[in-house]
Amino acid sequence: MYKVLYQLYLLFLIPLLSVAQERDSTFRDTIKLEEVIINQKFIKHEVGKYVVNVASLRKGKTDLIDLLEEVPGLIVDGDKINIQGKGSVKIMFNGRLKNIPESEIYSILKSRPAYNVTEVEVIKEPSSKYDAEGNYGILNIVTKRKIDYIGGDVGEEVTYRKKWTNKVRSSMNYSKGKVDAAFSAGWTYGKIDYKETNITHFSNLERYSSTYFAPLQNEYNLSGMMDFHLDSMSVASLSVSYINTYKKNRGRNSLESYDLANNMVDSGSSYSFTRTPRENLTTSFYIDRQWNSTDKVSLMADLFRYNYHNYYDFFSNISRSDGIETNDNFISNGNSLLNGFSAALDFEKQLLWGVMLSGGGKFTLSTTKNTSVYDVTTLPLQNDAFKYTENIYAGYLSLDKKVGNFEFILGGRYEQTKIKSVSNAEIWKTKSYGKFFPDVRLSCNFENGSNIALSLNSSIDRPGIRNINPFSYYVSRYGIAVGNPELRPSTWWNIRLSNSIPFNGGELSSDITYARISNVFDQTTTMDTISNISITQWNNAIKKSTLGFETILYYYKLRWVKITAVASLGISKTTSSLPYLSGSQKGFEQFYLTNLRFIFDKEQAWTGFLKASYNGNERTINGKIDDTFSMSCGVNYSCLKNSLNLRFAINNILSSKTSGYTRSNDSMYMIFRNNYHPLTFTFALSYNFGKDISIRSKRHNNEDLEGRFE
Repeated sequence: MYKVLYQLYLLFLIPLLSVAQERDSTFRDTIKLEEVIINQKFIKHEVGKYVVNVASLRKGKTDLIDLLEEVPGLIVDGDKINIQGKGSVKIMFNGRLKNIPESEIYSILKSRPAYNVTEVEVIKEPSSKYDAEGNYGILNIVTKRKIDYIGGDVGEEVTYRKKWTNKVRSSMNYSKGKVDAAFSAGWTYGKIDYKETNITHFSNLERYSSTYFAPLQNEYNLSGMMDFHLDSMSVASLSVSYINTYKKNRGRNSLESYDLANNMVDSGSSYSFTRTPRENLTTSFYIDRQWNSTDKVSLMADLFRYNYHNYYDFFSNISRSDGIETNDNFISNGNSLLNGFSAALDFEKQLLWGVMLSGGGKFTLSTTKNTSVYDVTTLPLQNDAFKYTENIYAGYLSLDKKVGNFEFILGGRYEQTKIKSVSNAEIWKTKSYGKFFPDVRLSCNFENGSNIALSLNSSIDRPGIRNINPFSYYVSRYGIAVGNPELRPSTWWNIRLSNSIPFNGGELSSDITYARISNVFDQTTTMDTISNISITQWNNAIKKSTLGFETILYYYKLRWVKITAVASLGISKTTSSLPYLSGSQKGFEQFYLTNLRFIFDKEQAWTGFLKASYNGNERTINGKIDDTFSMSCGVNYSCLKNSLNLRFAINNILSSKTSGYTRSNDSMYMIFRNNYHPLTFTFALSYNFGKDISIRSKRHNNEDLEGRFE
């Protein structure tokens, strides 16, 4: 049914697009701000990125996540945010990259206001200046600077999805003379619930399992920043970020096992109680010096500490068909503590013939200590003491030359990695490896506003402590999770051809990408037909190659509706690197998203949205994930000179469940069907205050201060 609905939804766009024939190199959006009517470019393309002016999108947005949902090419799904075509995302505020764990990004952005954001830079291809770790993109959130100003905002959001969740936040900004300061805080409290079901097919029996979870989340985050402008060309900054998350999760599981003649072998239930308090603290220092519009140097240092605890209380009762009962009860106390320090030095210098030289170096030193202490009855007694040290040293160099409408970039980054892992006083692995990552780009900007670019780059994924720790973690009597200290880093490279074409009222951007990935690490499952226990372990499971096509349409010609449509198609081939997952698997991947933003009145005080997405099934040699669908809608209202913003939304109106299967050894497999996206209702409001004296655009990294509009 949802496939038919989505096809009808796409057909609705065809008559709207038929009027978009004449090309217009000044793809602009008219907005009203500070009592001045301004005709301004909505999207501007640069090498490896595009810049979206979000001034016309801010009305009715109560926090930064609400605003980012309207930015073309960004995908916000539940508590995850991503750039279309990228595996993960990193965050910059005003040109400064923040050291935020991926799991905490959504919470940090949810606690930030939207009213003072002027631009969002979507960096799809980070240059050699940035870490080669992962297939990621970068979001640079650019805010405006107000001179001699004090003000801020407060906001609240209430969500119901079978359980209630409340989010409260606040921010303050201060500017006086040479000092700029900002502070933000957010607090989330509430419950959600979800259900996981699976059928495990052994060679001699089938086991049906169903687990219900009801986690409680209590989280708050605090962050503060102070800039001191030493002079008109120099700035020093100190920022501190702290996030504390406390989660309690109660799980109820029931299972039944049947032999090949459909006779019940055993049945039972289990109860689990988990507490996971976490603390993240990051302190950053930044200073830069700019001599002119092209030459500058900057220094950044981060000191970070992540402290994760895990308390796990488990009880189960299993009754066999012969009348024998087995009871298991154990308590696990675990702790992971990561301490790290990183520092980076970057410089830019204009050479002869207009060639820009960029270079620099960075080092990151980190040590993670993991301990687990078990108090068990019938399960094997074991304790864990695992220490993992990872030091990364990097340097990069890049040359940038513009000739007429063409721009050439030739650069590269070299990273040397040293690791050491010790488990229960036994050294498991000591290793050092280095790799060079090229960054080559060629782009051409045409007079009509369109452009075309060709790029070649590569990256690396290093295994983390949870991937390599050899400790066996008991999920239940019949389920064990374990790391793999023999994991090798995964490497990939890609070549991409990009093109953007503006037309009267909109723009069409497309990418064609070919990528090859080796040593992909993934969780694989093996099953023991004697004990009927499944063991899930991280392995360098597959090699993968993909050829993909992505296109994003922005259409803003009509006054009453603004349209963003995304389509992504790809073919892939995965080849097993493990003996029990032999052969290869070809797959066809597809993703579609359409976001309609409705304008209900002339002042744009009342706006609404209707968003739908469809993700086709994904097949690899390790299994399959079935296709999924989701639809959401809502209305926004802005009043009191845009100071008060209200939002009501309904998410997952027609959301599907997450289902599929994973393969195991000897033709055994597991089928899963999980309900993670129930119908959700959200009401949010925010109020910003303060007196505007003057407004300028502020770009950290000490770029020249410039007017907000071209």
